[in-house]
Amino acid sequence: MNVVHTGVGPFVPGPDSGFVLFSPDATGSGRQWPALRYLGTLGIRVKGVAPLRPTSEQIAALYGKNRRGRAPEAEDLLVDRLFAAGPSLACWLVSDHLDTPSLTDTLRALKGPSDPAACHPGHLRHVLGAENRLMNGVHSSDSPEEALAELDALGVTEFQAFTGPGDETGGTGPATSALAVACHVRRRVLDAALDVPVPEARSLQNQAEELAGRRIKPAGVLTSLGALWDRQHAAVEATGAGNGRAVVDCLAQVAEACSVRFDADSLTAATAPYGVTPSGWEDLVLRCQATTGVPASWHNPAEPEPPDLPAAL
Repeated sequence: MNVVHTGVGPFVPGPDSGFVLFSPDATGSGRQWPALRYLGTLGIRVKGVAPLRPTSEQIAALYGKNRRGRAPEAEDLLVDRLFAAGPSLACWLVSDHLDTPSLTDTLRALKGPSDPAACHPGHLRHVLGAENRLMNGVHSSDSPEEALAELDALGVTEFQAFTGPGDETGGTGPATSALAVACHVRRRVLDAALDVPVPEARSLQNQAEELAGRRIKPAGVLTSLGALWDRQHAAVEATGAGNGRAVVDCLAQVAEACSVRFDADSLTAATAPYGVTPSGWEDLVLRCQATTGVPASWHNPAEPEPPDLPAAL
C-alpha cells in the first residue's frame, strides 16, 4: 500500500464524502485495489485511508443494528472471526460530480446487495469476486452522518494521505472461495497420499486451481470443475499409487464438503487419515459459504442482465 506519512485529518461528512470499509477477505488478496481503481473510473477518488484491525466489540458496534439478539448468534461470531483474521482498510472517498443526493447514496447502490449472488457486473462486490453474504468484501454507510458515527465506533480518528495502489492487481492471498479451498486441500491430500508421481493428476490439479482461483468465475464453474476432478480421480485410481481407491474416496469427500454441503467438520474428518488439516481460514470460508449455500451461477450457464446503476459522474 503506497501511503505517505502526512495526514489528511478526520473524516468530514458531507454530500461529496463517503466511507467504505474493506474487510480481510478483500484485503488479504489485494482485491480492494481493483475496486478502488474501478471507483476511480466513475469519478470517485480516495482522499485518505486508515488501516485497522477492529476488535469484536468495535465490529459489534459497527453492525449493531443488524445483530439479531443480545448474545451474538452464529453468523455474528463468524463475522467476528473474519475481522480478527487480518487487517481491514477504511477509505475516505470523495467525488465532485454527483447525480445522486450524496456520495453515500451512490456507494450504497454501487456496492450491490449483501448477498453477492444477487450482484451483477458493475457492483463492487462483483468486482471483488465476493461469493457469500458474510465474506462480501466491503461495507459502506447509509448516510454521511452514519459514516461519522461508524468511524467513531471503529476508532478511526485520522486518515492518511494515499497516492494510489501502484501496480498491485490483487488475486493472491488466502482463498475466499469454497471452490478454491477444495482445490488447495485436494493438492495437500495428493502430496501426502501419493507415493509415485502421477503427472496427469498434477496437470489437472493445476487447471482446477486456476479455474477455482479466478476472481470472477465463469458461469457453470462447478460443472467444469467436476469434470476436471472426475478425470483426476480416474488418473489416480488407474495408477494404483498410494492405494488409489482410498485416495479417490478422500478427494471426492473433499470436493463434496467444499462445493455442495460446505461442511467444515466433515472436511477435517475426511483428510485426517492423511495428516492433512484445513487451516482456520479455510474452515471460516466454508462456514461462511454455508450461510448462503451453492451460488446459482456455479451451475447456471446464463448470465443475468445487469441492473441500471446510478452514474457517479
